[in-house]
Amino acid sequence: MTRPRPQPAPDYTNAFLAMCYLILVMGLMVIWGVWGYVVALVLCVALRQGIVWLDRRLERAE
Repeated sequence: MTRPRPQPAPDYTNAFLAMCYLILVMGLMVIWGVWGYVVALVLCVALRQGIVWLDRRLERAE
């Protein structure tokens, strides 16, 4: 008796990225409400620089 092959898992990449975006926006809104606009802006700049640094590092690894 042969076992049936399992079906491939659904691709939830877009749903995951959308939820990450919503969580990030809500977190920044909370930071903005508690500590102010400047802290939220500095955090956004730091996150962006971290993403750029990671992108450059991953490009060199390829």
